[in-house]
This record gives sequence, C-alpha cells and structure tokens, in this order.
Amino acid sequence: MNKIKCFILIVLSAALVGAAVEARAQGLDNVLVSAAGKTFRQSEMDQLIQFYEWTFRASFTPAEKAYFQRLTVNEFRARPAESRKTIDDVAVTLPKILAASEDLQEATRKNLLEVLLPDLEKDASESSKILLAVYRRGAGGETREEPETPTAETTTNDTPSPSTGGAGAQKLVGAWFRSDGTGGARDYTGKTRYNSGTDTTFEFFADGRMLVTVKKETLSITQCRIDETTKLPGTYTVSGSQLTMNLATGTTVGTDSCQASGNFKKTLTASKLVQTFVVKNLDSVFRPDAPLVLCLDGAADDQCFERLVK
Repeated sequence: MNKIKCFILIVLSAALVGAAVEARAQGLDNVLVSAAGKTFRQSEMDQLIQFYEWTFRASFTPAEKAYFQRLTVNEFRARPAESRKTIDDVAVTLPKILAASEDLQEATRKNLLEVLLPDLEKDASESSKILLAVYRRGAGGETREEPETPTAETTTNDTPSPSTGGAGAQKLVGAWFRSDGTGGARDYTGKTRYNSGTDTTFEFFADGRMLVTVKKETLSITQCRIDETTKLPGTYTVSGSQLTMNLATGTTVGTDSCQASGNFKKTLTASKLVQTFVVKNLDSVFRPDAPLVLCLDGAADDQCFERLVK
C-alpha cells in the first residue's frame, strides 16, 4: 500500500481533484481486518486492485489477487493509520480519474508510472513482485502466469502474519473435498441397504481464515436417515511443509428422520492441529485428469482431499 503514497500528488498535478466527496456507504461489506480502531473492507481492497489494473492496463490473475490481498491486509494490520489514509485518498480520487477524459487519464497514468515503477523495481517485497508482474504483462513483456509461492529465502517483512496464512499459504487457498462411505447400493428387494457416508471439506481463505465442514449421512437398517453436520471455523498458518490449524469453538448438529429424540446440537471445544502437507497432482490410472490434491501428514493418494473447481 505504501507504493501509492505518490498517488494523490500525481492526481493533483493532473488537476483531477475538485471538492472532497463523501465516502460511499459500506453497507454489508465484509471487513477484512480491524486494527487500532480502524477497519479495512473488501470493497476497499477491490478498489485498490482496480487502481493498479487501471494504472498498468492489465488484470491480476486470481492467484495474484488473493496473495496481494493477504499482503495488503497484513500491511494494514501493521500500519493502520497510514494505510487508512491511503485507502480514503484512493476512494475519493479514483472515481474522478475514471470520469476524466481519455487524454487526461493517459497523462495521469504516464506521470504516475514514472514515479511508481522505480519504487517497485528497488523494492524486493512480494507485493512489489506481484505489481511488477502485472505491469509487465500489461506492457506486453510477460505472459499471464501465476505468481510463485514465496520460499523461506524470498520471505520479506511483507510476509503475512499468522492471521493471514503465512508464506506458502497461497497454494492452499480454496476448497478441498473428500468423500468416504459405502454408497447407495440396493439389495434384491430394491431397497437401499444400510449404508453411511462422510463428506469432509477444508476451506482456506486468503485472509488466513479457514472452515472445516464434515457431513455424515447414515441410513439405518430400519431405513431411518441420520444426518450430522459439523462446522469448525478457525485460522491457519503455513511454514514450509507444516500446516498449523487453530480451530475455534465449533458445532455439530444432528437430525434423525425417525425420532425427534435423536436430534441434537453439540458445542465442540477449540483445538489446535499441526500437520505436514503436500499439494500435488494425483497420479492414478483411474484419474487421467490428474486433479490437484491436498495430502496431510504424508497420506497416500487415497487419503487425500481433491481441490474443488467452481
């Protein structure tokens, strides 16, 4: 975020800023982080992305956007007052730039790049690397590639804090799914046999949050359907190949189609799990599409979680 300190100066020099305008209402906008009494919202993050995409005439890839958001959230947490001022300045001035004539926009972009690019090239931070990649793509000097996951050697002070995932967390962002059970086989009478199944989903978010959802369905011998759904919210960090999951208080809700006494709701205590992990393409003759899988604690392929592609 400190890469656009010169933003207001450039806009002023282009005579784009008139009277101050009131910031737009936040509504139900998601809060990404709160620090020192100041907040940073998703719409404001989107506006920063829009600013850079306008400046560079290029779009972020989904992976670049997710990782850059984690870095920006981390910077806001470390320097909330400075970051908040920059966000407010952008909220007021960017709409005026977009409303200006093409000639004036181009002059503003040219002046801004003359100041911004040398700063990015001197800075070895991960956020600067992402911004330079977007710029070069817009300038025709680079193909549209996903950013590399930072290693211990490339980690800088801009590396996300534990609450934003940590270095290497980029590869985990998304949903990972696994299904186990006997399926829905039928006997000779046409009725479904006794069976059970469990669906487990790990969701890792760009801001360091996570959610574990376990759904278990059982069809008893008496044809009663018993469902249990467990939800465990929490946060996660990554260090090398080690994944630390700090799970907060969760709940398990159960329903029984045959008797109300079988319905229940339980509260689960907070817990901490530390596991090694690997993300790789599944190598199986039964899956020629080689989907991406997340394997915990060196589990074999048949114990891994497949990435959900939406």
